[in-house]
Amino acid sequence: MPDKLTALKLISITAENAATKKIKEILRNHGIKSVRVSSIVMEEFEPSTSMDINESQTKIECLATESLVRPILKDIEAHLLRNYDIGFYVTDAMVLRPEIFT
Repeated sequence: MPDKLTALKLISITAENAATKKIKEILRNHGIKSVRVSSIVMEEFEPSTSMDINESQTKIECLATESLVRPILKDIEAHLLRNYDIGFYVTDAMVLRPEIFT
């Protein structure tokens, strides 16, 4: 089975609910075919932002090729970071059937 796996990047984004639609639009514009969206509750042990503790947010995850990661994150930064509380991170992923994601 390992020979059937393809290396991709897992992009995980947490954001205010109001930013969700625009984030999904950015991902779609970069060729992402599917996303996993879930509701989460953010908690900060030592609040360093004006974000309300226990505020409901959205988590969006998608798989992308390494070459897409920086352009996606650049668009999110350019269009959303000024007005929304957004966090993101990228991890390595080994994927079966990568064509259904990108």
